[in-house]
Amino acid sequence: MVQPIRVLIVDDHPVVREGILRYFDDSAEHEVVAAVHSVSEALVVLETKDVDITILDIRMPEGVDENVVASIASHNTRIILFSLMEVGSVVASLIEAGATGFVSKAERLEVLADATFAVARGEKVISNELQLILDADFAPHKRFTPRETDVYKLLGAKCTPKEVAFTLNISTSTVYSYVDRLRHHLGVTSIDEIVESAAKWNVGPN
Repeated sequence: MVQPIRVLIVDDHPVVREGILRYFDDSAEHEVVAAVHSVSEALVVLETKDVDITILDIRMPEGVDENVVASIASHNTRIILFSLMEVGSVVASLIEAGATGFVSKAERLEVLADATFAVARGEKVISNELQLILDADFAPHKRFTPRETDVYKLLGAKCTPKEVAFTLNISTSTVYSYVDRLRHHLGVTSIDEIVESAAKWNVGPN
């Protein structure tokens, strides 16, 4: 007999948590080990119980960053990020830190269930959009200098080169020098393409 997938649900919203719990409780292919409302509770569960997959809301009161993901993953559990957050650098950084996939809360619970099956098989659940971000290696500490990162972020926030210059207290011509470097890093030809990619990188919690 095939063993059910042991699931830990981590979400601070009771309605969401209970909804996932009830859905998986009706599935013979899943066993909900626990449904908790904080990261600290999740870590306590992981210390004492075997969990195959942790479904983790990104927007938790305690915060969810790379260290949290790495700490959870160290307990030999695969992590599916589950959030209304748009795909961007935040999600990409958590995948790089050890999460195995991302499912939007806008999807049906059937999609989340399918993701657990895929992850249990050793696959990653990553959309094409997220894969492009990962492939482009948008993490600024790996690709850009600190000042290039500053310029990139401001362009992504829809600042004009003149506004970037004013904010960073540098000349407009210096901003355009950074723009040329960013074009080279990203392999694009126009400032509009830089702005588009930077806007995606800047995406954070809604």
